[in-house]
Amino acid sequence: MTIQKDLMQAIISSFKLDLDGLHGINHWARVYINGKIITDLHGINGEVVELFSIFHDSMRLSESIDKCHGYRGAEFAKSLRGKYFELSDRDFDLLYKACKFHTYPIKIDNIVIQSCWDADRLDLGRYGLPLNKNFIAPSTVENLKIINEAYTNGLNHYEPPITKIWSRRKATQKTSAFY
Repeated sequence: MTIQKDLMQAIISSFKLDLDGLHGINHWARVYINGKIITDLHGINGEVVELFSIFHDSMRLSESIDKCHGYRGAEFAKSLRGKYFELSDRDFDLLYKACKFHTYPIKIDNIVIQSCWDADRLDLGRYGLPLNKNFIAPSTVENLKIINEAYTNGLNHYEPPITKIWSRRKATQKTSAFY
């Protein structure tokens, strides 16, 4: 799946925080990249993980504690489903749960939801926070290269080129450990 520009514009126009902030478009893009790598690693369909990358923090009202933002992101995805993207009921249920519960310090047996959370948690470097590998899928933890590169990208506030496509603006040219 390729995230369509009209979907991104709907999300961007509803985003209440600084688009370049800690939970903005560059974070979404790093989660998107992390998710693509993780879904390839696990051999799973990445559609849910890709959509998670752009919805999970899209309804934040604060850069700090915002306990209900995952739920609001899930509900926002629900409101745009059928208009800007299609998912089966099963896959949408996974997306909804992944968004709603992504801030909970847990692991889950569902590899799709866990892949969403891993993609997000691997970007904790943007805060300078250490990664707690106890909450990452063992198959992801085994690949230290993925973990180190994703963490470094967050730490360096890497701006993926896809942000230019999503937001129709020029992305800053910072290098990535992935490219």
